[in-house]
Amino acid sequence: MHSAARSDPAGGATKSEAVELPEQLTARMRANLGKEGYKLVGTHSAVKLCRWTRAALRGRGGCYKHTFYGIMSYGCMEFTSSVACANRCLFCWRHHTNLAAADWRWKQDDPKEVLREAMQNHLQTIKELKGLPGLRSDFFSQVQGRVLHCALSLVGEPIMYPRLNELVHLMHQQGISTFLVTNAQHPDALRALDPVTQLYLSIDAATEQDLKRLDRPIHRDYWARFLQCVDILRSKKQRTVFRLTLVHGYNCVLGPLEEEGAAEPAPPANDLLNTCNRKRGGKRHKNVTSTFEGYAALVRRGEPDLIEIKGMTFCGGLDKESLSMKNVPRHQQGLCKALPEGVYALASEHEHSCCVLLALNGSRDFTGLDYCTVSPSWAVFGAEGRGFDPYQKRVFGKGRRRKLAQAEQAQ
Repeated sequence: MHSAARSDPAGGATKSEAVELPEQLTARMRANLGKEGYKLVGTHSAVKLCRWTRAALRGRGGCYKHTFYGIMSYGCMEFTSSVACANRCLFCWRHHTNLAAADWRWKQDDPKEVLREAMQNHLQTIKELKGLPGLRSDFFSQVQGRVLHCALSLVGEPIMYPRLNELVHLMHQQGISTFLVTNAQHPDALRALDPVTQLYLSIDAATEQDLKRLDRPIHRDYWARFLQCVDILRSKKQRTVFRLTLVHGYNCVLGPLEEEGAAEPAPPANDLLNTCNRKRGGKRHKNVTSTFEGYAALVRRGEPDLIEIKGMTFCGGLDKESLSMKNVPRHQQGLCKALPEGVYALASEHEHSCCVLLALNGSRDFTGLDYCTVSPSWAVFGAEGRGFDPYQKRVFGKGRRRKLAQAEQAQ
């Protein structure tokens, strides 16, 4: 039983009463998340098979982490230690089926049991893929009873779990690399966090107003918390990443879309810093140059080792406030040339995920937590496959195949 201390209003003294805390996962949440394919773990955690894990097991390409950092996508477990979150982001592809909460106020499951059950659910899902058309037996055999990497993101805010450090240590003891994403709303938890393999901070906006509009945070002091997290990240002695999720018309305005197969493609936006104001629906966007100068100021303040610039993922709208496909940046719109070379240089891209990687130029020493392998030529920015592993087979949908065929005929 979980207990909490209560003060006695009559006597003024404090006495300890056994108070059973509620479970984070309610019956309704379990039903909703279960319908979306989540495997629920204990009272507050969840796993779900990533589509890139499934694709990689079939030899059909890996996720952007495979291209950028060399992970084996077929061995990655997507997991969260808390389905609750302090933000209600407009671009969240979880459709807000999870709980919105400012702080932790529920039961705390034992980290050993959380990891055991999470791996059990993940590995069972992998095992059920046996017989899947195109399944690579060599990849499949490597992940029988074994997890290679863990992406602590999925749904909710993993860093809210008070015993996260214990959980991460257990993962590292089993040789599991950890990629933790946090939304920059829990500075105390971030400060207390022990090193993970790679620590991400979501940088969803460059100004206080944009952050409120896009992330819809619960905390009233959300901007102060956000800046505290940027400062804390700078002090972390480990590999750190800023993740910029671009939402066209909200925190960025990109150049014209280059049509596939066009004889003379429309020129891409060479630099988001120089993107012009433009009108849409009779309303003028605010000064976008100032927006990206704001991002640059945050980068200088946090000094991350890496910057991932990624277009939002659209998974359908639920209400009038939802975004649409119009808000999804296209890779051809110049996203791959998002920032000029200088302190940071373009290092890699993953066209399918509409994502590019900028790396810090400098002489910072590497540690044992850093990767020791040189990036293969196909993963370097500007390579012909634009981030797709040539040792795997790329499969296109009917619509894309039709466009490619038309482009070939036009040539």
